[in-house]
Amino acid sequence: MAQFDVYENLGNNNETIPYLVDVQNDVLDQFSTRMVIPLVLDEKETNLINPEIVIDSKKYILLTTQMAGICVHRLGKKITSLKDKRTDIVNAIDFLITGF
Repeated sequence: MAQFDVYENLGNNNETIPYLVDVQNDVLDQFSTRMVIPLVLDEKETNLINPEIVIDSKKYILLTTQMAGICVHRLGKKITSLKDKRTDIVNAIDFLITGF
């Protein structure tokens, strides 16, 4: 598992939240949980805390305020990597925590 990889959501809410972005640093890979942020289809306005993410030409919103730790076994197949969106994702997390 790698930071900023996108995985299928194997949880019961996978129809509304199809993907989860792993934001946990790779140094902490010994744990059985990962910190993730849900991705939902673009149905809300994007902003600093909820940036837009495009996967296979579909627009998704990163729901940073719903960041949570989940068990690794709830992550399905790796879909893609968002390493190129690192700055947007880290800025959203920073805004959530610091307010600026």
